[in-house]
Amino acid sequence: EDPGAPFPLLPLQQGYFVGQQGGWELSYRSAHHYVDIGLIDPDPEEAPEALQDALERLAEHQAVLRARILPDGRQRILPPDDPEAAPSLRVQDLRDLSEEEAAERLAGIRHEMSTEGPDPSTGCGLDMRLTLLPDGSARLHSSTSLLIIDGWSSGVFYRDLFALVSDYNAVLAPLDIDFGDYVTALRDLPGTEQWEADRAWWWE
Repeated sequence: EDPGAPFPLLPLQQGYFVGQQGGWELSYRSAHHYVDIGLIDPDPEEAPEALQDALERLAEHQAVLRARILPDGRQRILPPDDPEAAPSLRVQDLRDLSEEEAAERLAGIRHEMSTEGPDPSTGCGLDMRLTLLPDGSARLHSSTSLLIIDGWSSGVFYRDLFALVSDYNAVLAPLDIDFGDYVTALRDLPGTEQWEADRAWWWE
């Protein structure tokens, strides 16, 4: 099949998708997860390059990071060589500011990213930024759409990201199944012999 063909959302994705459409008491325009990570004494030249390289390699490895949500409630995967496929790291250099000015800017970044997450219907579902601070430390801000990375999956994402950042030669274990194939297999499961047998067992 065409690897770029649209396929259904998973049930959890459907819940977030519907909740973001408005019209519900608990509707919210951006279902996302924000993480703020402190980095001690990072190299201001090497750290951004290492992070961007890791993001690109991870997006090539894990297709869901290249997912875009369509208006009809389906999703499609951009090919790895699409210039819009991989997340793009944004770097803010605040090293020349005073501690007070840097703290104010940092608070603004945190407020923006924690209240307004990325929209995978118009772009990448991951917004990652690196802020370099006057004391030589840095903050890595990451806002991920829950349509793309749910709470449990975020642990896998950061584990793999930092494995690639810390070792340029690191190779992630190959995935047993492609994300799109997994979703399609789940969709086609009802009615199969195994599905009927499992349902009968649970109803006994």
